[in-house]
Amino acid sequence: MACHEEPLDESMHVLPLSECIETGRYEDKSFMSSIDEVSYVPFELTDSSVLGNCYISTDEGGRIFVYDLHSVYAFDNKTGSFLSRIKRNGEGPEEYLGISDISINMKDSTVFILDGNRKRINSYSLNDGCFLNSIKSDSIVSFENFDNEKWVFYNSPMFPFYYDICVSDYSWNNRKGIQERIEESKFEHIVPISDFMKYNDGIYTLRKDTIYKIENEDRIEPFIFLDKGRLSIPDEIAYGVKNKQKRHDYIWGETCCFSEEYYFSSYYYNRKVYYDVWNLEERKLCYRNMIESPSDNRGFPVRLNGTIIYVWPTWVKNDVFYCIIDEVESEKLFKDLDEEQNSGLIKFRFK
Repeated sequence: MACHEEPLDESMHVLPLSECIETGRYEDKSFMSSIDEVSYVPFELTDSSVLGNCYISTDEGGRIFVYDLHSVYAFDNKTGSFLSRIKRNGEGPEEYLGISDISINMKDSTVFILDGNRKRINSYSLNDGCFLNSIKSDSIVSFENFDNEKWVFYNSPMFPFYYDICVSDYSWNNRKGIQERIEESKFEHIVPISDFMKYNDGIYTLRKDTIYKIENEDRIEPFIFLDKGRLSIPDEIAYGVKNKQKRHDYIWGETCCFSEEYYFSSYYYNRKVYYDVWNLEERKLCYRNMIESPSDNRGFPVRLNGTIIYVWPTWVKNDVFYCIIDEVESEKLFKDLDEEQNSGLIKFRFK
């Protein structure tokens, strides 16, 4: 189902979202049959590894690192065996109140934890959890590192800076703005907090209708344009408390991840949750699921050991998509087991 003839800019991918919004649920059979190498990694449940809602940080050196609001965990990336945890909650000088974001430097085995409540970034050794250092971060709301040599970070809209996105050296000096700020007058009590995505060592960010790539030369370049047409939400509605009921007339709340070939995106429109998969090169919608009631399956179906489960990727590496499966889908895999289970990880790729 191709919906757009020519890209708006040949330097980037263009996905004609508005032209395809009325398609409804859709599955391209050839695309669905190309799902390959589906595997499951169960995160071992121990007294020290009880996971709630968790997020994937990285898969390096035989370890998968995930984190929740309080701890950073390492599991074996093949067996899911629990390996270690960094948990330093508290109000002491070497502790944090909560985890807002993390970045891992595998080269020197260090994890950097953003404590948004106390406005600082603490670093700890991945090997033994020892505290290493702390810096003040009054304005930083999310961050990522370039090849363990530079930082890229978002400034909070609550601080009077000219730039939303900045870079700095690894000592947090020589800060340089690379993306100008959205007009602060648009923010009526709803403060947008943005984050970065990594794919094949590249760093990307979604701003309004465009995904930008952060270049290591301290530039930001458009990479994917989401052509929403009249469905692109105005800032005064996206960030305005008084106008929040009008959001339903627009596409909003996007989250995404992508490989070289496929783009996975979830978003809200017309009081429904959409789950789309697009072929980037062909600008073609390959799959769409829509959630209209609490009983609807959420996400994207994959088959594992004869069981269909619904997943949604949040992280990708080397064209392999990673999905944390929720409690409902976990029960499908463990319906014959009585004991409590941790969250697990589904990985898949395409032929």
